[in-house]
Amino acid sequence: MNPSAICASRRKRAQSLLDDHGPGPDLFPEWDPESLFASDFEAAVPLLDWAEEFGDTELGGAAPSWAAHSCRPGEGPPAPLPDPEGRGLHPLVYRGVSRRRSRNPAAGDAQRLLNRFLHQLARGSFPCRSDLSSADRAALARMGDDLRRRGQYPLTVDCRFGTSTRIATLMFQRCVFPDRRAWDGKIGPRTWAKLELLRPHGGTVAPPRPTPAPPRPSVTTGFLPSIHGFRFVNSFTLPPSITGPLARLRIPVGSGGYGLCGGMSFLAGDYFLFGVPVPTTATVPPTGSTLYNKLVRRQLDSLKLNISSALRGFGGPVLKFHRWMGLPDRGPGSVAELTAPELGTVASSLGHRRIVMLGLVLVSRSTGALTDNHQVLAYGITVRSAKRYELHVYDPNYPRRDDIRLEVRLVGREAVTTQLVGSTRRPVRGFFVMPYGAVRP
Repeated sequence: MNPSAICASRRKRAQSLLDDHGPGPDLFPEWDPESLFASDFEAAVPLLDWAEEFGDTELGGAAPSWAAHSCRPGEGPPAPLPDPEGRGLHPLVYRGVSRRRSRNPAAGDAQRLLNRFLHQLARGSFPCRSDLSSADRAALARMGDDLRRRGQYPLTVDCRFGTSTRIATLMFQRCVFPDRRAWDGKIGPRTWAKLELLRPHGGTVAPPRPTPAPPRPSVTTGFLPSIHGFRFVNSFTLPPSITGPLARLRIPVGSGGYGLCGGMSFLAGDYFLFGVPVPTTATVPPTGSTLYNKLVRRQLDSLKLNISSALRGFGGPVLKFHRWMGLPDRGPGSVAELTAPELGTVASSLGHRRIVMLGLVLVSRSTGALTDNHQVLAYGITVRSAKRYELHVYDPNYPRRDDIRLEVRLVGREAVTTQLVGSTRRPVRGFFVMPYGAVRP
């Protein structure tokens, strides 16, 4: 077949897919081909090749490649992650706003596998269970129609487990599990095992290798997240006591769905410095509890939104986050350039065995909101070379993890930062030192 005929065939097939499945996601997200992570996107394909991406034999059965995605920095790219709790191949994910359960590479990986299911289901080639009733088939049709009305057939791969991803999960569970109790819209060990059968090249992925011992910093303050950090994940919504003062600054703050990272980092530091054992609860403290109120107070302190800052420096860290969000990633006056001297301050403090609170700038004003940024506690440093450092941090989003680090590479006058979460690398635009003073907990 000559090239023009192939193109015409693909256009015809693509139009058929669009007519059947509705509009798809924007598959041309902005990305920098010169960035450290450009290789992650090398195999991205346009929507016109969606059928080919998922092995449509009418188009020649091309080998599967990366599906394009629109995951935000810190949440993607989509990838199969090992379950940190050891309960299955991958972590439990479900609808919500927390990074631990709902906004992470595993959620994007699930969306890709669910898209394979949706494509095969639409073609009538997916092997649903043999005892599927007429009511089950009608329910699957209704849910499929709902996804099409939402423009989510296929799903937008955004690494965020929302309503549409839950609908697709329910469709998959209804199709493969006869037991209604398995139709919960959550992707746990049983559902992951079935989804794995849809992964390219057939069969399940290899079980994760045994986790090596966490790297130990060459200089440390004695803090260790598995001992001195909280055991629950940072999963809160900003209360009015915080959103109210933020409103006075007239800065868009977003949904506030990322929690009390500053409060958790500050309070963990307080317990450590005063030699008081950190509370051992593994459950997120309920609103209004003593521990919850302590976290809120320290969150206010971390952002200088407390009463004592009303007349001097009110909201200083918030304004700094907002200012840095408006700067370019690289170049003169960029976030990377401003981060370089901050690294010197951090290294000096850690060299004197003092913990340091860091504000991580993860997004720009065009890609996110204030609450998409983050706060962590730095407790150690490893010098890999004169141009490469690793800051060992307690990250409230990853409780009891001693392997979370910030890799900082000096390039000229700039500091290029990457967060290392096990074997996963996540870009960080930059960071600065947060004002911290220990308070007896």
